[in-house]
Amino acid sequence: MILFCMGCLSALATAPLYAWPLVMVGYSTLVIVLIQSPNWKSTFKSCFLFFFGFFIVSLYWISNSLFIDLERWWWALPFSLFGLPSLLSLFPTVIVTLASFIPRYRWIVFISALILADLARGHLFTGFPWNMPAHVWAQTDMMMEILPHIGFYGLNGLTIILFSLPALFIGFWALIPLLSFLFFHPIGQEFQVNNLIFKKTDNQAIEEPYDMTMVQMNILQNEKWNPQLMWSHFSNYIDKSAQSVSGRTKPQIIIWPETALSESFLTYDQPKQKLNGFLANLPLNSYLITGYLVNNRGMATNSLAVFNRQGRVVRQYNKHHLVPFGEYMPFGLDTITGFNNFTAGSRPSPIEINDLDFSFLPLICYEIIFPSYSKMAKNNDFIINITNDAWFGKTAGPYQHFDHARFRAIENHKPVIRLSGNGISAIISPYGHVKNMSLLNKTDIFSIKKQKQ
Repeated sequence: MILFCMGCLSALATAPLYAWPLVMVGYSTLVIVLIQSPNWKSTFKSCFLFFFGFFIVSLYWISNSLFIDLERWWWALPFSLFGLPSLLSLFPTVIVTLASFIPRYRWIVFISALILADLARGHLFTGFPWNMPAHVWAQTDMMMEILPHIGFYGLNGLTIILFSLPALFIGFWALIPLLSFLFFHPIGQEFQVNNLIFKKTDNQAIEEPYDMTMVQMNILQNEKWNPQLMWSHFSNYIDKSAQSVSGRTKPQIIIWPETALSESFLTYDQPKQKLNGFLANLPLNSYLITGYLVNNRGMATNSLAVFNRQGRVVRQYNKHHLVPFGEYMPFGLDTITGFNNFTAGSRPSPIEINDLDFSFLPLICYEIIFPSYSKMAKNNDFIINITNDAWFGKTAGPYQHFDHARFRAIENHKPVIRLSGNGISAIISPYGHVKNMSLLNKTDIFSIKKQKQ
């Protein structure tokens, strides 16, 4: 029970609390118990209880999505609350238990096993690198500055070592070279991306060749696809966007969040005409980048579409990494549950808008949590991450999801434009500094405008 409670307390180190000393106490206690475990059964039980507590507390918010349609999905609550934490706990438990058969150098062996377990969790069975130990540093600039040099999994391994040092006091000597690197390693002072210059000191963009406007409408998930409200939602997106860019003469890039539009809705004349009228009134070389739900001959895709001023889709990216149990049912469970699976697209690659000399890497929702996708951004790319976190209400989930965007910005030295339908939305510099950040569950509209040097 002590280990289970330690796991629960360690979860408080994740967003939005960031109480990272608790996870150091937790990991150190776990490692001490593992070193002293008399047999593999004791090791298995100790490790499982710790991580079971950790995942129950840190991922409770996933179950909030089931309450959107509880009458249909009530039966899935036990699997969400207890089944998923159990499955995720098996990654470290199995690997650490196997490592327990190595009799010597047990501190090193168990630390290595914990690091390997997180690598496995991040990659196997489509991967789920959520709430890793490294994520507790999201609000700590000193630790985040080494992220671009050693990568996410390097920082994660280093964090596990640091958090486990109290279990072996002599290990504190390892801090000396780390701190030397941390405080004295030189880092860049300026980045230029798409003709925007980001400075470490003030994080201001100057000499921008276009304006960007991000629209966060804060639509409740249980109202999003209500047929009686869809026209109102659609009109609000257009009206708010039009008001925001009124009177501007520079090219405009309007960004709407994940699934803000659906292809089937635009088959009706009235919404199609309203959208075309809005786009036609934008300045020359303006574009709308929006989440786009497509259903082509029964093959549904969660997409990002780029509309030009003539109302045509000139670029489209179909989400590649779908959410298991959210966008598709693995193991053939779709036939049992009646769930309509989405269809996965190709791996993300940069989209270029030649008229504006503008390019970006599209990542939809869940894809921002994977370091391998964000690395596909080229030297002169933004990363645009559109998402819809309205499923999770006022929980820790949207805050944890937002932290992933900051990690991707810092580790790749790429600015991230993150837009969520209900928040949290922001412009994140290549250094991870946040500006124009919106609040959760609020309507917000903000722009990047041309500034003078």
